[in-house]
Amino acid sequence: MFTRSGNPLPVRLAQDIYAIIEVAEGGVPNVLKSMISVSRTRKSSVLRTNTDTVTESRTRCNCAADVALLKDPIATLQTEHVLLKQSIYVSDNLRTKQIYTLKLGISDIKSQLLNYSTTLVIERLCLLWLPRKNVLLNRTAT
Repeated sequence: MFTRSGNPLPVRLAQDIYAIIEVAEGGVPNVLKSMISVSRTRKSSVLRTNTDTVTESRTRCNCAADVALLKDPIATLQTEHVLLKQSIYVSDNLRTKQIYTLKLGISDIKSQLLNYSTTLVIERLCLLWLPRKNVLLNRTAT
């Protein structure tokens, strides 16, 4: 990359033309960066008229009226936002209570199943043991 300052105008012009042709033929466009970053706008030799101020006065923003028009929709959106937050909060609390109730029910079912299983095991053991005991008692009695 080369610096543009210090070179005479014909040399800078030749370098610029060479860089533009190089990019047009498929070269890296980064070589144009030095031309673009150094370029300066020329001062106009023609006296400007005040057409800008005329167009500015025609297109002035009537911000107070726009703000007044937007107040009601913004207030409505804010109210809906708060209501949505409240409904989400209520549904979260309800879901939490339902989950807690389900957990209690499941733990109750588990404890009942354990009680039933132990009761069944004891009953089966008794059923197996009692006939043997009767047989043993009958043998000893005779």
